[in-house]
Amino acid sequence: AAGLHLFPQRTRHGVAMLAVVQNPSAAKLMGIAVGRVIAVSYAVSAVLAGIAALLIAPLFNVSSEMGTLFGIKAFAAAIIGGLGSAWGVMLAGLCLGLIEVLATAYLGSVYTQIITFASVILILVVMPYGLLGRAGVKKVWCPAQLSLQASSLWRLCWPMPRSRTAIRFFSSRRSR
Repeated sequence: AAGLHLFPQRTRHGVAMLAVVQNPSAAKLMGIAVGRVIAVSYAVSAVLAGIAALLIAPLFNVSSEMGTLFGIKAFAAAIIGGLGSAWGVMLAGLCLGLIEVLATAYLGSVYTQIITFASVILILVVMPYGLLGRAGVKKVWCPAQLSLQASSLWRLCWPMPRSRTAIRFFSSRRSR
């Protein structure tokens, strides 16, 4: 988790990945090879998935559906921890593991999954952004900011002019 936390903040490739995620066109304008960054991020995720599969395979019979439950639990840990917080995901994974162990020890293995996912729902009701997550910021964007020449997009973002002079001015600008 420490490596996943420090990689995007301390390395050049990590900062490039964050830039591509936030705004691919701006990242391209800044000189970042967007296609290469996307390919590297897929490669890194494939390597991490392969390492996880190598660690899990000796414990269970190898089949095509062996990772479904682990994937669901990992997704639950990511949501509980707060999306975008590697430390939160690690903390949530530890909490879910402890809940599973305690449920198995005291109630038996029959109720383990029920207790685990009920606790996920309870945690999300109490803390909707996760353990270490923050509320998201919504940005309002007007497509006409890029191209004032597109009359249909321009009309969506700006009120229509009332005077004839203004109508002539804006219609001559659009026809250029």
